Amino acid sequence: MADQLSPTDGQAIGKAQAKAWIDAYKKNHPNQVWAQFYGSDHLYAILKQSDCVGIRIYSTHGDGDKNQLVLVGARADGTNIWPKGDDPDDGSMIILDFGPPCPPFCDPND
Repeated sequence: MADQLSPTDGQAIGKAQAKAWIDAYKKNHPNQVWAQFYGSDHLYAILKQSDCVGIRIYSTHGDGDKNQLVLVGARADGTNIWPKGDDPDDGSMIILDFGPPCPPFCDPND
């Protein structure tokens, strides 16, 4: 990893590669959540935080040991942008979870 994170980190991949990876995961984990959706308002709120250059996505085990994704803003130096307190409604900073899961909130053709 580079010494600094950048807004240009990551790389585009083709649809065929993405579909192959998604399909392989679905086949190997048929009873799991395959994806979660997050609205643009919440994503922009993370990205608009001071010093934020991108979003780090953590795979976690949430309540009931369910697979969850947690999204946190990250600075160029690699540190996460954590709120000062633990109240998600205080408006200081945002950590995102609880996006509608797929399944059932999916395109049935995917």
